[in-house]
Amino acid sequence: MDRSLFSKTKFVLTKLPEWICPTCKAGTLRKVQDDDFRILRNATTQSIANEPFFDHDHDIGVFTGRLLCGNCLENVFVSGVSSTEIDYDEHTGTDYYAVVEPHFFIPTLRLIDVDERVPTGVLIVCISPIAARPASSSFFCTRSIASRPPSFPWNLP
Repeated sequence: MDRSLFSKTKFVLTKLPEWICPTCKAGTLRKVQDDDFRILRNATTQSIANEPFFDHDHDIGVFTGRLLCGNCLENVFVSGVSSTEIDYDEHTGTDYYAVVEPHFFIPTLRLIDVDERVPTGVLIVCISPIAARPASSSFFCTRSIASRPPSFPWNLP
């Protein structure tokens, strides 16, 4: 497993991390079309967007997207928060671009390589949705894995 994929929690939609498919564990997830991702401003951003003091630092919202495995054609849905960042360049000037931070994947990405010989109960805890939120290390520290029973819409290996 390439752990560097989870070291950066934010990314630009034109440069997706090369996440491995949670179903076949061999293919890479990719964006098929530009309209597979949608970014929506939150209510606060919408309410102040036309105010004179509005700056792109205030431009935050949510996003959803669909990724497709290049190997098994599994659809993986991702959602999280979005913000706008600024890039300054001497030659081209100021450029604004959307940055997204994923919080949820369905089906859940496999963050932990688990030997297939482990008991099913251990496997379920390791691959449950609560274990697959790379966006915040504090999330892992503040939630008990046993506090929420996992539910799986897909087949276990």
